Amino acid sequence: MNAASAPIASAHSSSLLRLLGALLLLATASVLALLSPAAQAQGRPEYRTLSPAQPTSTPGKIEVLEFFQYSCGHCHSFEPALQSWKSKLPKDVAFRAVPITFSDQTIPHSRMFYALEALGRLDDLHQRVFNAFHLERKRLLTVEEQAQFFTQFGIDAKKYTDTYNSFGVNTKVRAAQQLAQNYKIDATPTMAVDGRFVANVGAGQGGQLSMLMTVDMLIAEARKTRK
Repeated sequence: MNAASAPIASAHSSSLLRLLGALLLLATASVLALLSPAAQAQGRPEYRTLSPAQPTSTPGKIEVLEFFQYSCGHCHSFEPALQSWKSKLPKDVAFRAVPITFSDQTIPHSRMFYALEALGRLDDLHQRVFNAFHLERKRLLTVEEQAQFFTQFGIDAKKYTDTYNSFGVNTKVRAAQQLAQNYKIDATPTMAVDGRFVANVGAGQGGQLSMLMTVDMLIAEARKTRK
């Protein structure tokens, strides 16, 4: 090999080594992906089929339920993604949030949800309640505290208290708790589709977003079944 050809040979060798290195990294990554349980779980739909299926409250539409708690940190972080997802729902899908509780201490939060709904203020105050609990450290565990908090948004304290204690709110809170039992809900947030499927947050990365993807898949399955 003469001096002129040496740089060319060296360049070819360097390129070959880089190519072999890239192929080795690709092969290693593929093997690790096959062997890693976390990688296998990532992106896999996480849901169960409900038996027996539950009746829905929106005839002619595919009903999607979100079981949540105001005191649930995961529900709070999930809310922006959920709202964005809701804004793009097709016309044959009806969404309903269902406040539930796993302890008597937070039952006032479920009553708060339905009181705001009855007053027509749920849409503009739902996120504010989440923020008050998780960002401002307001517990909102008594009707007095809630009534005082909502006065800053133009809600009369007595009117709020009367609504909170109304028969209609009591009935809806009991119905929500019964619905959670019927759907066998043991964690929040959890979503249900068409009275037949219950989607859970997956074990992989981006669990909450993957749950929305699973719900979309289940909506498509429910639509196909109806046709």
